[in-house]
Amino acid sequence: MDLSNLLNTEQAPAPPQPPSEREVALQLNAAMQLILARDAAQRRQPPAPQPMPFQHQLPVTGASTSATVSATAIATANTTPGPAPVAAAQTGSPQQPARPTFTLTRDFVNTRAWRPKLTIPSRIWKGPTSNGQANSTVELQVQEIKRLQDEPRLLLEPLYAVEGASSRGFYSIMSKRYATFVFVKPDHQFFHDCYGLRKSAYIVMRTEDNQLWEMHFKNAKEQTYLFGFLVKREEIMPLIKNVIEEGYFTMRKLPLVLDLDDTLVRMVGENDPRHVPERDLYKYPNRLVELRDRENRRVVVTEGVQEFLQWASNLFDISVCSLGDEEYVTNVVAVIDPRRQWIRGPLHSARFEYDHIRRSYAPGRPPKDLTSIYASCVLHDKSFPGLGYSLPIIVDDETRMWPSDQHDNIIVVKPQANTDVWNVPLIPTVSETLRVIHTEFFAQLDAYKNKPYNAAREPPSARNIYKTYLRSLLGDLMAGRLQKRVL
Repeated sequence: MDLSNLLNTEQAPAPPQPPSEREVALQLNAAMQLILARDAAQRRQPPAPQPMPFQHQLPVTGASTSATVSATAIATANTTPGPAPVAAAQTGSPQQPARPTFTLTRDFVNTRAWRPKLTIPSRIWKGPTSNGQANSTVELQVQEIKRLQDEPRLLLEPLYAVEGASSRGFYSIMSKRYATFVFVKPDHQFFHDCYGLRKSAYIVMRTEDNQLWEMHFKNAKEQTYLFGFLVKREEIMPLIKNVIEEGYFTMRKLPLVLDLDDTLVRMVGENDPRHVPERDLYKYPNRLVELRDRENRRVVVTEGVQEFLQWASNLFDISVCSLGDEEYVTNVVAVIDPRRQWIRGPLHSARFEYDHIRRSYAPGRPPKDLTSIYASCVLHDKSFPGLGYSLPIIVDDETRMWPSDQHDNIIVVKPQANTDVWNVPLIPTVSETLRVIHTEFFAQLDAYKNKPYNAAREPPSARNIYKTYLRSLLGDLMAGRLQKRVL
C-alpha cells in the first residue's frame, strides 16, 4: 500500500480540549510569580551597610530605653518632597546637588545614608582648617542614631548652618537629656577648638510639622565621636528662669565669682613676682597653709578671707573660677572653706581652656568666661531680669583673662599698698562695694516687679549698678570725699 499520500497530506488539527481546573490554577500561579519577580527586580536596591557595633557609654543620665547607643537606630527615606532646608535658606548657601531628605522615625533603615553638610559662618569660626586651607563646610558621618522615647519626627536634611557655639554652662542643663545622634568626629579645627574650649556647636533642625529643634554637638572625651543632643530652646528657657527666680531672687542673693590666685591666696615659690618666696614666709606666721595635693603646694591666704566668705555668703551665691588645675582649685577651697558652707556654687578650673588656647591658632584669647559657669549668661533677653551678663559680679585681680564684654562685671582688686607683706583688703573695700550692689539691685527688682509691665522698661542689672557706683566713687574722689565714704 502506497502511504506517501498519507504522509504528505496536511491534516486539520484536532479541536483543543478545555483545560482542567488544576491546569488553570497552575497557569495563574505561574503568571503571578512572573509579575512579582519582574516588580521585585525593578525595585531591588543594593543592601544597606550594617552599622558598626558601638559600645561607648554615654556620659549623661536620663530616661531612655538603653544606656548605650542602639546599633539598630536608623532613618527612613522621605519620598514626599518638602520645602528647602531652613538653615540653607537663611544663610544663602549655594545650591547643592540633589541629596536625599530623611525623616527620623522609630522604624529605622539605613542609618548612614544621611550625611549632612555643615556650613560654618565666618562670624563663628575665623581659624584655619586641619589642612591649612580655607574651608567653611564639613560633612558629618553618622555612626549611630539612638532610639529614644518620644523623639520628634525630624527632617534629616542635607545642609545646615552652624548657628553658634554654647559654653559649658549651657551644656550643664542640656546634658540632662540623652544624646540622640552619634557621629564620627570630623577632622576639622572648628570641632577641635570646641573641644579645647569645652563648647558645644549647634544647628537648628525642623520636624515634619515645622517645629524647630536645636542639635548641640558635644565632643566625647576620647575625641573619637561627636554626640548630638536634641533640645528645644523654649524648653530650656523656663529651666533657666526657674534657677534665677528660685535660686537667686527668692533667696535674695546674687551670683558672685571669686578668683583664687592673687585675690584670695598667693602661691609660695621662687623666681616669680606673683609668688611668695621662701625667704619671706616668716612674715606670714598665721596665714601659711599646705595643700593636700600631690605636689605639696603651699599658699598664703589673704587676711580675713574666712570672715569675708562668711559675710558674702549671706548676700551672694559664691562660685570660684581660677586658672589653676582642678586639683589645685579643690584643695584651695578645702583650706579656706573646709565645710563648704560658704562657697556653694561651681568650682570652675579654666586650666583646660588656658592650655588649649596657648597651643591654638589664636593664643591671646581669654580662657575665663561667665558662660562656662552660668547657663543664664548664654541667653540675652531683656524681657526677663537676670539673663545675659546682668547678674554675676566677679572679684579678680585682673581683667585680661576674661572676655572684653564681661569686664564691666569685674571688681578689680590690688595688693595693699605701702607694705612688703602681700595682702588684699577684702574688708572693708570689696565688701562695701558688694553690699551697695546687692542692696540697690533688690530695691530696683522689687520696684520693677511691683510696677505695671512696660516693654520699654529694662529689668535691673547688677553690673549696671556697679558701673553707676564707680562713677559715684570717682565723683567723690574728685571732691575729696572718698576717704570718708569708703573707709
